[in-house]
Amino acid sequence: MSAEEREAYCAWAVDEMGGGGATITCPEGTVTVPTVDECIEETEAYADCGITVSQLETCILAVSEDVCQGLEQQQCFPLLDCVDDTGA
Repeated sequence: MSAEEREAYCAWAVDEMGGGGATITCPEGTVTVPTVDECIEETEAYADCGITVSQLETCILAVSEDVCQGLEQQQCFPLLDCVDDTGA
């Protein structure tokens, strides 16, 4: 993704999860939604591992439905594999 595409993706993703800085109380503690800038930084960390925009969007849609479960949802496994591969 280009810098502009990352910014657009992150603006959408952050909005889907309730807005940057929003807090969600979960059984294991509080989850804070990242800001757009934090999201951009995170996506840069795994930009070279081959994950597609579609995979990112599928993960975010799942997370937005259950923020407390976060990335531990099946739809996010490609992202987790990418993060494990890159060490991000």
